[in-house]
Amino acid sequence: GPTFVHESCETASRICVGSDVFSCADHQPGAVVEHCSEACSLGRCTVLACAQAERSEGRRGCRFYGVQMDNVDAEDGRQTMVLLNNGGADPADARIEVPAADGTWAILQSVTVKPFSGETLRFTRPAVSPGINSAVAFRVETTAPVLALAIVDDDFDRMARSSAGMVLLPVQALGVQYMAVTSPASATGAVSAAAGSRGGAGAIAVIATEPNTHLTPRLTAPALVQGVGVP
Repeated sequence: GPTFVHESCETASRICVGSDVFSCADHQPGAVVEHCSEACSLGRCTVLACAQAERSEGRRGCRFYGVQMDNVDAEDGRQTMVLLNNGGADPADARIEVPAADGTWAILQSVTVKPFSGETLRFTRPAVSPGINSAVAFRVETTAPVLALAIVDDDFDRMARSSAGMVLLPVQALGVQYMAVTSPASATGAVSAAAGSRGGAGAIAVIATEPNTHLTPRLTAPALVQGVGVP
């Protein structure tokens, strides 16, 4: 079966010990911040079905992180679609959350996904500038395990010029070491003439799921790295 990163104060700001949520201080469990009535998983109180999925599944889950990648300028105002598939027998209340200025998460949209059904949510929050940006990520929270996908510029009106899709991984499948492959587009005249194309440059987006996450990129080829706060 899949192997997931265990809850640890080395990589998380909160962990579960039994039915209690503990805060972490100096990489050690600190004070109890919440007692869970049903289940505790990945540093939060949740329902039993979510806790079970987070112990045994790598595709379905109840918490996902994503970002609307930068596009050419003409497409930045177009919507990203998040698709949620509920293959279980219970309805899943789902919401898109975005970071608030005070460090909490604010609900952007919500929907109920019926059993053995799917729903979509649409929003526009592009990461238009390279570098560190604390406002552009989003989070999907559900009350039952689902599959989640995202399509940047979903072509809802059949007018899209530049679209891309991705499968969102649930938090229990995330890790601390990744190999990413990215490639620039051919710098044709059409690409170079498109405002915001950055000459067809490839990109890697990293979403930190905990405060004060440190990232060390190791490149195997020369790269021009742009953005404030990026080495």
